[in-house]
Amino acid sequence: MALKNSAKETNSWLKKPLNQSIFRLIVGLVVLTAITIFVNVWMATSEQTQNRLDRDLLIAENVLQRVLQSREDLLNTTANVLTADFGFKQAVASGDKGTIDSALYNQGQRIKADLMALVSLTGDTITSAPAVLKMQQPFPYPAVIGNVIQQRSYASLMMLDNQLYQVIMLTINAPTPIAIALVGFKLDNSILTQLNKMTQLETTLQVFNGETEVYRISTLPEAAVSSALAKINQRPSWLSITITKDTPYISQQFTLADDLGSLTVITLSENAQQLFADFSALQFGIIAICILAILLATLLAALFSKKYRSH
Repeated sequence: MALKNSAKETNSWLKKPLNQSIFRLIVGLVVLTAITIFVNVWMATSEQTQNRLDRDLLIAENVLQRVLQSREDLLNTTANVLTADFGFKQAVASGDKGTIDSALYNQGQRIKADLMALVSLTGDTITSAPAVLKMQQPFPYPAVIGNVIQQRSYASLMMLDNQLYQVIMLTINAPTPIAIALVGFKLDNSILTQLNKMTQLETTLQVFNGETEVYRISTLPEAAVSSALAKINQRPSWLSITITKDTPYISQQFTLADDLGSLTVITLSENAQQLFADFSALQFGIIAICILAILLATLLAALFSKKYRSH
């Protein structure tokens, strides 16, 4: 009798580890399959996201360059009309400031320019509307004056009175140069908002003198700008996207201009949670399927164990 009981206990003991082994094997296979699918989905999603960002960056850069080129063409046309006007040339030659100011104002109103100015060949400001350039004061970029006189025209981005301007400068010839006309548009939030509407990307523009930032505008709230700029050209991790969520924006940057001692850069940012929204939904789907598979495996293991014990 004792031997019979001992045999039953031994048989029960053998069945128990076997049941546990079967359960562990099934659950392990389910978990391993889920992890494999999850890793492959993340890698594919990251690559697709990077390709999308690269494409969006290229599109946004092309759009911005076209907008700036269009504005430069308008500036060039206006400056040419102004400098070719005989009455304006006479006013400049005679120093008739009233006529000069009137001509600058009218041309500026026609194209809604943010800056119209006249600069002497020696680099002193004759007049400026509005008073961004101070009268009888040296032009902030004296080396430019020589370039304008030599080339008869010059286009650039310039920091003037703590604002960034897209500027074109042309000589007024009678027939040799007698002065320099300057026409400019501000690069402000309006152009960034225009770019944002076209590309659906948040845009930040910065100007640096050496390592010092001297100008910044952005379509992002001020509190979010630092977060966006902290993740420039960095690939987000799965942990930062799904768990810690410390990567609110994914950003890429390109140089707009590097001239006159200033570096102008554009940073394009996209909301990381929106960008990975499809992946997050898929991630929860995989987790749900994994949990259901484990529950099913547990049920099957229990049924198999019961059937095995009955034998």
